[in-house]
Amino acid sequence: MHAGGRSVAAGRHDIRSALVVVQVAGSLVLLIAAALFAGSLRKAGQVKLGFDPDHVPADRRGVRESIVGRMERHGGRAVLHTAPGEGTEIELVMKR
Repeated sequence: MHAGGRSVAAGRHDIRSALVVVQVAGSLVLLIAAALFAGSLRKAGQVKLGFDPDHVPADRRGVRESIVGRMERHGGRAVLHTAPGEGTEIELVMKR
């Protein structure tokens, strides 16, 4: 059997070759993506957590107003436990 001057077996060989090329290309894409992700995780692990609230400029009112201010307006309090490089914990206390 010939299809346009070529045998059916040759057509199947072309399809298999194309599938192999697609599979190799997909594997390379996944390998590169995994390497980039691993690099991002490594960098994220080196980020220094926490901050010193005394060094936050007065015009940056995020924690001061959105958390501490709201808690105080509603009869509660917010206490920041923080140290540069150690992370930040905010303790919220509300009377019942």
